[in-house]
Amino acid sequence: MANQQAIALPNLAPLRREQINEAAYILGRAFQTDGMFIYVFPDERARARHVPVIMKSGVTYAFTYGQAHVTQGAIHGASVTAVHGRPGAPRPKPGRTYKLRQLITRLKYGRESWRRYQLASAAIRELHVRNISGPHWYLLLLGVNPPRQGTGLGGLLLKELLARAHRDKLPIYLDTFKRENLSFYQKYGFEVKQQLSIDGGKAMAWAMVRQPKPA
Repeated sequence: MANQQAIALPNLAPLRREQINEAAYILGRAFQTDGMFIYVFPDERARARHVPVIMKSGVTYAFTYGQAHVTQGAIHGASVTAVHGRPGAPRPKPGRTYKLRQLITRLKYGRESWRRYQLASAAIRELHVRNISGPHWYLLLLGVNPPRQGTGLGGLLLKELLARAHRDKLPIYLDTFKRENLSFYQKYGFEVKQQLSIDGGKAMAWAMVRQPKPA
């Protein structure tokens, strides 16, 4: 199996605009087993259809409000990050186009999935506000193509952010809906700050923070 073989790690590079769709596809595959999306889209076909679209929004966001990095050559993994709380940092300003997209998305998801998506999104906002303040890096997305998981690509992508945060002397915040991710991030110095039950325990989310220190 690919994830049991010793595979040479590639270099990383900033994501180029023409790579958005490819990166979104890879992240979409990586997040098929994420607790948030299993909760929002219990049907596998709906999940396969909607999650890559959500990932594309996240990757596109990075071009204006953050940064995205991918493996060079064929994209096997990607990370999306943004600085929050720093004076002068750009912030999204929802307008009519944003509201129209929300309406279209609501119709596509259906009533129940939209309700769950709103609950999960509210949980993400609540965890963020409660568990960190002041300038910090926010790890929005980090994913590796399933056939390449377990080969060190996730650590490679994360170490790039750790070095950047150490240089900036800023903490890093992230949230995750997948319990299995906790030990991975703890290995790199992240600490669990809060666990949150959503919709009567149908989903769980965790907030994690890493203080600035050498990678």
